[in-house]
Amino acid sequence: MGPRPASARIGLKLTIKRPSSEKMVHISSDSDESDLEIPRPSSMRRMRRRQSTKRRRLDFDSDGASEHTVDERHTSDSAQYDPKRPMSPESITEPQTQPNLSELCSELETMIEDKIEPHLVENPDLPNDELDAAERAVDQIQTRLMTTASLLKQQRNRRTPIGRLTDDVILEILQYCDFDRLQDHSFSAIQIPPAFTLCSKWRNVAINAPSLWVDISLPLTPEFFDIFLHRSGNSPLNVNVSNTQIPEDEDEEDEGDAAIDDHLRAPLRRVIPRIGQLKIIWKTGTGRAWILTRFLEDTFDQTELPSLTLLDIVIEDTDYFEQSDKSLIAMNTPRLQEFRFAGYLPFMPLVSAESVTRLVYDSTFWIDSPSQISNLLSKFPNLEQCTIDSDPKEVEDTGTCVAVSANKLKSAEIGTLYLSAANDFLTKLQMPVVASFSLKITHGNEPLPAEGVFEELLKAQISWAHEMEVVNDEDGYQFALRSKLGRQMKITYSLPESTTPGLSWREEVSFSRLAEQSNNLSTLALCLDPLPPMDHLTAFLHSSSSLTHIRITTSRVDFPAFLKALESPEILCPLLTSIDCTGINPDMDRVCQFLDLRKRLGVPLKEVKISKDYSIQVAL
Repeated sequence: MGPRPASARIGLKLTIKRPSSEKMVHISSDSDESDLEIPRPSSMRRMRRRQSTKRRRLDFDSDGASEHTVDERHTSDSAQYDPKRPMSPESITEPQTQPNLSELCSELETMIEDKIEPHLVENPDLPNDELDAAERAVDQIQTRLMTTASLLKQQRNRRTPIGRLTDDVILEILQYCDFDRLQDHSFSAIQIPPAFTLCSKWRNVAINAPSLWVDISLPLTPEFFDIFLHRSGNSPLNVNVSNTQIPEDEDEEDEGDAAIDDHLRAPLRRVIPRIGQLKIIWKTGTGRAWILTRFLEDTFDQTELPSLTLLDIVIEDTDYFEQSDKSLIAMNTPRLQEFRFAGYLPFMPLVSAESVTRLVYDSTFWIDSPSQISNLLSKFPNLEQCTIDSDPKEVEDTGTCVAVSANKLKSAEIGTLYLSAANDFLTKLQMPVVASFSLKITHGNEPLPAEGVFEELLKAQISWAHEMEVVNDEDGYQFALRSKLGRQMKITYSLPESTTPGLSWREEVSFSRLAEQSNNLSTLALCLDPLPPMDHLTAFLHSSSSLTHIRITTSRVDFPAFLKALESPEILCPLLTSIDCTGINPDMDRVCQFLDLRKRLGVPLKEVKISKDYSIQVAL
């Protein structure tokens, strides 16, 4: 059926009736005898408000006129009606309008005013059940309004710069927050970081991120302990245990042991299968529970720790070994990869050494000998990284170092050993040709060693090196060696404390003794002030016939002596092509004289570097 003729629309007549028995308003037409029901005036007002934002537009086609409602808020100037431009049926679509929040709120207010309130006023004798129902409905509306208000606030917060942060960025920020202990409360109470409760969004991110709850520090209140366990999910736990904050009552030993049981041992036993990293900071006490070996035995008792990959134990008391019963405890750690221990070596717990690839041992406050250290290394056959910080103190080592096969070792730092035992230690240590090794050697208070002991130790290492750097200072000197395959060794030698007055370090290290064995060094760096005696330096350079580059740092006064050694008629270092003397500020005339002489001898240099930005290039 086609559109109604325009004349029919012009003859439309509206008649508003208000029958007493009907609550509707009727509309009639001359051309149509049927009556149409429309809402009452209150609804008409709301309808007019909704239609106030709309206008009527006629679109003409070949058959006549048709009406379409267009939302003015979504009509741009470019979309204005043009009567001269025909429109296709596809272009006639119903526009999508977005609800206006203010209009929705206005309609709700009008509905309450026009329907609910008059109904209650006109019917004062409503039954109680209907009043209760109305009251419940109003309560529900109030609850929803409060929820809507909260949503509006959240929408406003999301428009702020901090509100636009993604969950991943928020989580990254929260990773830097720490759970601080409350100093004025129980020793096991902690405080949730304020950032965790910045707003509902941040709180939800914090609650649902297991990585924020895997670090558990004991002692901890049972309530917080359960929260950490629940929110960490099934992730491995990083547990820190310390008895330093638990008060010890020396007069009531049993109560102190009970505190250890309640706050440390019991929580630990609950999470044994989930412990991924375990750190223990311990102080000794008078009761059985205060002895670390006994605590470990009573807590784990050969129970397997299937997830443990890192174990870190620190004993704070220097007199621990005097109070312990000196019995070792074995721990079942099949997946342990890194083992750290700071304490007296004989009381280090036994672990599954086959899986350990990194060992860190600190015996700074304890008495350990090189034989004990070598025995320790021999128990870990698959070590890749090792750091041992030892202090020999005044102890006589009567033992012999055992052979250590560290075939997988990549890097190791050992220190400090007496010179008398260092050679034996290095001889028994077998490492890959690509390993990096650092060793500290000292005289301590032992008598001065026999002449040439250190030189013999050093010659054995120089034999495989292609680069060597020598640095000295007031405390001693350092030799750094490197091979073409990548093997590195650094030996730090401290001067003896019992050096007689007037004894210089030159007499401690004889370069002439090092020259007794030829070497394959191609690069030599000398950072020495003063330089060794001329005859010793000349002898060493004579044994280093493969040198191609020398870097020297010394005083401006000693530098001419170094040049003089290279001007020997015996032609030292025939393959030498460059010298780097940056920082010395040498006499340029003396440098040019040296270059001319080397050229006349048939062994010219290509370059002498004077500073960072200046060098002398020699034309061959």
